[in-house]
Formats: sequence, C-alpha cells, structure tokens
Amino acid sequence: MPEGRDPDHDDSDETAALLDRLNAAQADIERLEHETAIASAQAQQAAIDAEALREELQLTHAASSAETEALRTQADEATARSRDSAARYRELMLRLEPGLPPDLVEGDTVDEIDASITAARAVAASVRAHMTDQAQSARVPAGAPVRGAPDLSSLTPRQKIAYGLSQRGE
Repeated sequence: MPEGRDPDHDDSDETAALLDRLNAAQADIERLEHETAIASAQAQQAAIDAEALREELQLTHAASSAETEALRTQADEATARSRDSAARYRELMLRLEPGLPPDLVEGDTVDEIDASITAARAVAASVRAHMTDQAQSARVPAGAPVRGAPDLSSLTPRQKIAYGLSQRGE
C-alpha cells in the first residue's frame, strides 16, 4: 500500500466525494450563469429605459426652450407696446397742459409719467407764484405820484428866500 494512504479509505469514496463536489460546482456555475443572464437582461433593460428617458428629456427640453423663447418674445413685445403707450400718454399730457416743462415730464411707464407730472406741476406752480410775487413787488402805481411838500434842504439860503417870496405871491 502506498504511503500516506489510509487503508480504511476507499478510492470509490474519494471519487464519489469528488463527483459530488464536481456536481455542486457545476450547479453553482449553472446558477451563476443564470444569475448573470438575468443581471445582463436587467442591465440591457436599464440601458434601454435610460435611453428612452434621455430622449424624452431632450424632447421636453426642446419644447421648454421653444416655449421659453415664445414667452420671451411676447414679453419683449408687451414691453415695447407699454413704452409706446407711455410715450403717447406723455405727449398727450404735455399737449393738455402746455405750462408743464417737457424736460421735467419723463418715465417709461404711465405711473412714472404721472409721478413726474405731479412734480412738474408743483415746480410750475412754484415758479408762477414766484413770478407773481416779483411782479407785485415791482409794480408801479398808475398816474402821477402823490404831491408832497418840496424838499428844501438842498437849497441855499438865497434860494429858500426866493421860494418863500414866490409862494406868497401865488
């Protein structure tokens, strides 16, 4: 009997054990191949789903971009119409109130123009009041000045005597 061999141990037992291990390994391989096939199919499906989602997102993004651009164009047009309306309103108000200084009436919206018109009215009223006050203070009464006694203080004594004698004779 060769050395290292157990006499009680039979070759057929060893072979049976090896066959059992081989069968178990083959079962493991088949199970792993099956699991790999399932995982591969799941990965392929996930890739298909991801591609479909990417395409859907691209379409959504394109639609959103187009809608955003359309809204931006509408907003720009509305802003331009609003500015045009405000400019026409400004011109109308200046024609209705010619006493307002045009350089004080400004703004891009009707509200801004209304505020500047209020300020311009206040400035115009203040200027009118100032001009009226100045005109009143510079006013000269109509007609001859009030008669008063002549100022004799600048006359010489001889001129004073002559004036006195002339007043007696009248």
